[in-house]
Amino acid sequence: MQMQSENIIDITLALIKLQSKLDFAAKDSANPFFKSKYADLATVWATCKDLLTENNLAVVQQMDIIESKNVLVTTLVHSSGQWFKSIAPLNPVKNDPQGYGSAITYMRRYSLCAILGVIQDDDDGERACDNKKTLNKDKKVEPEDPKKMRDMFHKYALSFDPSDEDLIIDYLNKYSNHWKKSAEETLKIYESHKTFWTDFSKWKDKQVKA
Repeated sequence: MQMQSENIIDITLALIKLQSKLDFAAKDSANPFFKSKYADLATVWATCKDLLTENNLAVVQQMDIIESKNVLVTTLVHSSGQWFKSIAPLNPVKNDPQGYGSAITYMRRYSLCAILGVIQDDDDGERACDNKKTLNKDKKVEPEDPKKMRDMFHKYALSFDPSDEDLIIDYLNKYSNHWKKSAEETLKIYESHKTFWTDFSKWKDKQVKA
């Protein structure tokens, strides 16, 4: 597939001018899982939309299917008719509307930044691309004493309804094993009881329905 127009002189000059004034995309959206912030799609767009207009540029992002795979096609077009194109695969964690919506938003932001050269600090996308697996898939965790882990999780569970004690311990054990985290790391992530209860409640509902 052709990724650029035959002549790119005008669009290249316009892109040079845009990038000379382009600023960082500010981190202003919260990522509750990692307790950090990142630049969301709206922020990235706000960073570059005026510069695009000033330089007679526009960005078009469309869904397509290539070789039976869902992709996002991002095209940077110039008033001269010249263009650059990028294609990114969409790999939602869940095959449902919400999963695809998250994947599309995530990839729109990344593709927009990539084609314009926007710098962003990002640590979200776990929902869209299951980045937690990427971060931990090669991590080697020394086996922990199961009794010690249970004791730590039991102590944590005491902060909640006693009727949920066994389920909470079971959830924390499964979480630690799945993400290859030590008991200490897991409890550090769930230092906020509110964050834990949100994740645990969703998991608990699935257990009840199963």
